[in-house]
Amino acid sequence: MLRSEAEFNFYKILNWDEDWKVFAGAGIRNINKYKYGYFLKEGSYQEYFYTYGPQIVLHTEYKLWEEISIHLGLDLFYTEGNRFYKD
Repeated sequence: MLRSEAEFNFYKILNWDEDWKVFAGAGIRNINKYKYGYFLKEGSYQEYFYTYGPQIVLHTEYKLWEEISIHLGLDLFYTEGNRFYKD
């Protein structure tokens, strides 16, 4: 199985504190999966999934010391798409 993902987002940077940054954004996510037959008796069929959908992104960065910081991220997304077989 092969999987590929792509996303396109717009971010707004919120500086709540000198040491704390929050990035909030929204965009589009694309996920594609390709499955191939595992055994000879299954033939050479291929199964494809093409999905697209919206996503919301939150990312925070908190600086503890000059060279050390904590990064947390959250991606919420929902995708719909097509699934089909090809011989």
